[in-house]
Amino acid sequence: MTDLKYFVTLFHSNYMSRGLIMYESLKKEMTDFHLFIIAVDKTTYDRLTDWNLDKVSVISLEEFEDEDLLRVKGERTAAEYCWTCSSKSILYIIERFHVPACTYVDADICFFSDPEELFQELSEQDAVLITAHRYSDYCDQTKVSGK
Repeated sequence: MTDLKYFVTLFHSNYMSRGLIMYESLKKEMTDFHLFIIAVDKTTYDRLTDWNLDKVSVISLEEFEDEDLLRVKGERTAAEYCWTCSSKSILYIIERFHVPACTYVDADICFFSDPEELFQELSEQDAVLITAHRYSDYCDQTKVSGK
């Protein structure tokens, strides 16, 4: 039996279908998890709250945002702002919900096996594990989105 793993992601109504596929694939592959979803817009927050998904906590953007994020919000595109929020989301979840560790996952990924294997790669001294996008050649966005 593995320890409960905590994940965080951002959902926007334009990507909600992808996010729900990610959630369902995680649910299929892993039993001991909890997913925190930061809803980037009101539509997403309202729908996810109404659906009351198993093993999910929904957080509004207003609840998540702090002065640092609000200061740069107007200087970033919507996508850039989400990237900024994603890096800050891990610490937010750890501090706000008092969890020992948290893993950020993009909402548009799909789990094909139990992610426990990735956690096994972390040693006691490791704080961060980053995986590459591994784009298919025909949809490689490395130049604009990074590896």
